[in-house]
Amino acid sequence: MEDVNRHYSFGKPAEREPYHYVQCGLDNVFLYDGYELECIDEEEYVRVRNVEELWKGIGISVATEARELQPKEIRFLRNHMELTQDDLAKKLGVEPQTLARWEKSQTKLPGPADLAIRTLFLTSPAAQPEGSEIIGRLFKVIEDRENNIPRDFSAINFIRCMEGWKRKNDDNQLELTGV
Repeated sequence: MEDVNRHYSFGKPAEREPYHYVQCGLDNVFLYDGYELECIDEEEYVRVRNVEELWKGIGISVATEARELQPKEIRFLRNHMELTQDDLAKKLGVEPQTLARWEKSQTKLPGPADLAIRTLFLTSPAAQPEGSEIIGRLFKVIEDRENNIPRDFSAINFIRCMEGWKRKNDDNQLELTGV
């Protein structure tokens, strides 16, 4: 029977179990290599090589994950951008208490705020140069979608008049819609 708990590193079986890296403040980060465990006075310590690069990678992974940001992830991104709750709240146009509630899972993070936090992180110095490359690719996708509007697409134009909403047809005439 195959061992379903086997771990891999670069396509090969890992030499040791992955290290559950909770020191970053997230519950779902595991390291397969790039770290050393040391026991001092019967306590285990971890030394991570190039920890700043690791944290940048974690932040980029969190910011580009196709799911809602979790409270601990909001806090991780904010901390990695070296922003206080007040600083990030100002950038988002919300009260600091609102941001605190998102980070404590007391209220749900709205979609536009989720997108804004991701964008702020990806454009911050903490995510460079990879963050700018990701934003550039995103803008390219948006631009390509705008340029690939189907040929049978035609605009439906409306104007609000005293009689109600009217559709403006191709002959620049107005038609009453009854709305």
